[in-house]
Amino acid sequence: MIDVLHWYAAKLIRVVDGDTVRLAVDMGFGFSFECTFRLANINCPELPSTEGLKAKDYARAWFTQQGGVCIIKSIKADKYGRYLAHICNAKEIEETLNHLLIDAGHAVPFMVTSDN
Repeated sequence: MIDVLHWYAAKLIRVVDGDTVRLAVDMGFGFSFECTFRLANINCPELPSTEGLKAKDYARAWFTQQGGVCIIKSIKADKYGRYLAHICNAKEIEETLNHLLIDAGHAVPFMVTSDN
């Protein structure tokens, strides 16, 4: 099977934790789909640790700055059914929330696969 990269506009429903969000994905033609996304290639501290809460607050603040809207590129789901995604704002697609969390010290690089 060939992995195909997909780009979609999405609106935030809620931030689950620093590296997991629930989004309403615009599928086009007036159709949207709610889905949980795991930020690809990073790992944030778990909740309810202080560091985990800071990561979640950082992600929530980022979405607030974007007006709750983002662009996602996603390729496949992990073993929990969350789609692995790179999340960026509509104006600067090279700057992802994934990398910003690492740069801010709220996440570490981590290769998330369908096996973990």
